[in-house]
Amino acid sequence: MTKQEKNEVIEVLKEKFGQYNNFYITNTESLSVEQVSSLRRFCFDKKVKMEVAKNTLIRKALESLDAEKYAGVYDALHNVTALMFSENPKEPALII
Repeated sequence: MTKQEKNEVIEVLKEKFGQYNNFYITNTESLSVEQVSSLRRFCFDKKVKMEVAKNTLIRKALESLDAEKYAGVYDALHNVTALMFSENPKEPALII
């Protein structure tokens, strides 16, 4: 991934964090490709946006928005991370 591509991902993530008041961080490492695809479809049906990105890019996006506000989130960024965004803060929790 080039530096420009990384910067584009960071900008997209910043937009998502700005657009939604709530987000969930999930570890999808133990899921098979089929299970992740099924989870994506289920999220789509429930109007939950699921984004997968490198942890360092997620961290950079959060730091550029408000490093102190999101400081507690950084410890959750390891392994295979998926972000879940929704207008309804309860919906991603129900899916998980």
